[in-house]
Amino acid sequence: MLVVPLLVLAAELGLRRWYHRDRYFVWQPHTRLMIRPDPVTHPQLEPLVRWQVNAEGERGSPAPRSGRVYRILAAGGSAVECFLLDQSTQWPGRLELLLQRPECLRAVGADRVHCGSIGRSSVGSESLDLMLTHVLAQPGKIDAIILMVGATDVLAWLEIGAPSDRPASPRPVSELFDRHPEVQFRWSPHGLALTHLARHLLARRTVPTNGAARWMGRARAMRGRATTMIDLLPPSTTMLNHFERNLTSLIQRCQARADRVLVIGQPWFDRDHYSAEEEALLWNGGVGKAYKDEVTVYYSNRIIRALMTELHERTRKVSTGLRAEFVDVMSGLTGGPPVYIDHFHFTPDGSARVAALVERQLLQPTDLRPGTDRP
Repeated sequence: MLVVPLLVLAAELGLRRWYHRDRYFVWQPHTRLMIRPDPVTHPQLEPLVRWQVNAEGERGSPAPRSGRVYRILAAGGSAVECFLLDQSTQWPGRLELLLQRPECLRAVGADRVHCGSIGRSSVGSESLDLMLTHVLAQPGKIDAIILMVGATDVLAWLEIGAPSDRPASPRPVSELFDRHPEVQFRWSPHGLALTHLARHLLARRTVPTNGAARWMGRARAMRGRATTMIDLLPPSTTMLNHFERNLTSLIQRCQARADRVLVIGQPWFDRDHYSAEEEALLWNGGVGKAYKDEVTVYYSNRIIRALMTELHERTRKVSTGLRAEFVDVMSGLTGGPPVYIDHFHFTPDGSARVAALVERQLLQPTDLRPGTDRP
């Protein structure tokens, strides 16, 4: 009678030991999703979005195991994750397709190009530095790392009321990695290692999600009926200095691992004045988490614009100072709803424009390395 319980206990203990020796995976390997964005909230998006993760925990195609492969890693927040864009439409996936053309392969000296994405929503500079600490510890050649980060540093700080003496807190490991060796197991049905294994196996199935991101429509309406709209620029020095330190660490960490480091200045939907149609798309800038809570106090578009402009210039300064390749995509993303679905997230057209701008930069020869002079 005791055989079955003892076998289950042995399996549980063995699995716990295995998980605690596991690697850090940003996304659960082999995850398969089929997402249908809510058509009322997002008429400018594709009706069906494929979302696939490879064996390395990157959103992207399987990494080639033979031949001369030019490997690119894209990292950052939600504008890199591109959750509501298809596998081939999200800009890292689109970039991979663009670089597969024969003339591009000759330019980078490869038979294949692979671009994996570890973009994740709500990841700021400090959290991204922690993510890359673990991801870049894995063996394997990386030719280019592309960073796009900063919006979360600003928005998460506004969410906590923009205190002058501290930035927003980073996310814990459990929110940065779907699978990691720091997992804490419990002796309860949901906390067992066997339950974790079952979830991981189920992630390999193609799971349909209908009406995705419908919450964004509610968040837009909530911003439209805000009781308080703050139009006074909060003291941002501490937040921006924190971002600068983290970006410096990020770039140096990437330069130690890859031949090229491209830093994309975080783009945003920039306007002196928004039309009523454009204003209706916006939902960011709340004091509180508009995607899950009732928020009544918001910072104005003018304040978001001023903070993002400051952050953009800090990004440029740090990147050029460390001889990383700074890519300013703002001029290539002029336009409104055809390019953005809100302040920060791209339509398929906006994503394609980012991919084309990054492709152009990658195809330019450069001897920009730490310790060298700018060409």
